[in-house]
Amino acid sequence: MSVGPVKVIHGSLESTEGGQALEAQRLFEPGSKMTHEQAHQLWHTAARMFAEQASGTVTIFMSEVIADSVFQAVELPALKNNPNVTLVFK
Repeated sequence: MSVGPVKVIHGSLESTEGGQALEAQRLFEPGSKMTHEQAHQLWHTAARMFAEQASGTVTIFMSEVIADSVFQAVELPALKNNPNVTLVFK
């Protein structure tokens, strides 16, 4: 089943060179060299590191935060703990 192209949000992990490289590996698709759990862990690590290295103002549109998403579970807590980030919630 084809879902179609996924909208990449500017400033997201998926919009970075590293995130695109991870996406290109198709880690969650059948035939991946990683288990689903390994791929999940890799994305969580990349997401945490991405948020920990952020700086400046980060605007979060709360209507777009998906419950139980990697952003909500990993990136948002890391951003909140990052002293180099000013969070703006809209």
